[in-house]
Amino acid sequence: MAPSVNDHLTLWDLGPQQLLLDFTAGRLVSDAGLLAVRALERPLRVIADLAPLLPDPRSPDFIRHSVEALLTQEVYALLAGYPDHNDHDQLRHDPLFQILAEVSPDAEQPLASASTLARFQYAFTRRQAELPPEQRDVLLEVRAAQCQRLKVVNNYLVDLFIRTRTQAPVEVILDVDATDDPTHGRQALSGYHGYFRQHQYFPLHVYEGHTGFPLAVWLRPGTAHASLGRWTSCGPSSPGCGPPGRACPSWCGPTMAWECRPSTSSARRSNWAT
Repeated sequence: MAPSVNDHLTLWDLGPQQLLLDFTAGRLVSDAGLLAVRALERPLRVIADLAPLLPDPRSPDFIRHSVEALLTQEVYALLAGYPDHNDHDQLRHDPLFQILAEVSPDAEQPLASASTLARFQYAFTRRQAELPPEQRDVLLEVRAAQCQRLKVVNNYLVDLFIRTRTQAPVEVILDVDATDDPTHGRQALSGYHGYFRQHQYFPLHVYEGHTGFPLAVWLRPGTAHASLGRWTSCGPSSPGCGPPGRACPSWCGPTMAWECRPSTSSARRSNWAT
């Protein structure tokens, strides 16, 4: 972020002279390392190829920022440590973030505002706004976009993993784990978890074990059991079939114990290890 500063600052007297700081070097940024990340990401087209896959019910008459521009702005803000939308009230004017979004630094043409980014996240649209809610068919598109985007991203991560391999991996290990994500306020799906003693979300993450490449993530209620969604994320693991997987001990439960039981016909076991 490029901080705004005063022209000069007088600190104190040093003997007969005043100690004066003068800021004449222009605007400085503290996130220049993002340029190297962008130089790596752009040829791989990580954001550019994902953008057209995301459902976007916005009205074309009101679109000023493309999906790719919005994704670029949000992704690089997260990488720089600015997770909240209100940070974008300043970041949208930051020359560095304008360069990252491939926009010429111009105070008259800022990036998307915090409100615009929030509306895009929730797939808000002005289409059919003149109609009463019960007659607005576009609301079905909004709901579908909200539900499908995470599935689209998860499918894209698998495709990206395959596309970025220089050769086919000999083995793929699925590392599956739940992560507590504290919440503040009354967000939907937030719940109190007795083990962590906090209100939280409890998302489920899947990574490739050898490389740490992210393959999928699911947002779950804060009160969910650690193993909730295991069938959706990885599918049932038959003995000797599918990729091997690793999960934390909190996954141990009746279902997992049944999967990992010794076979009555042989000593085969499930591919899952805790």
